[in-house]
Amino acid sequence: MFSAPLFPFYLRILFSLPFLILAFLLARSGLKAVFGEQREELVLIRSGVFSIVRHPIYLGAILLYLGFIIISLSIISFCIWLVIILFYYVISRYEEKLLIDKLGSQYEEYMNEVPMFIPRIKSK
Repeated sequence: MFSAPLFPFYLRILFSLPFLILAFLLARSGLKAVFGEQREELVLIRSGVFSIVRHPIYLGAILLYLGFIIISLSIISFCIWLVIILFYYVISRYEEKLLIDKLGSQYEEYMNEVPMFIPRIKSK
């Protein structure tokens, strides 16, 4: 009566694990860098995971949802994921406008050097 799923559940879990682990590591590293020490004034963090992407916490959330999509194999989940990506993009752009207002050319230079979400592949 029921046909076998295209991808067995254990394979979906296996394929989702790298995304879920990377999501956790990005979010943890980003949160630790931002909230790990007390600062008196606004400081641009360019080290660690912030040297790879400008919004590692948001990227972590996007990858977490991607992991869930792989597990569920749901079209609805995929559509929601696209909306989530758009949401994080809009929030990131708004946040960056605020940071440009506060940090000026220092943040604009950072934007030119470090990608928003997708890390650059560095050639030797």
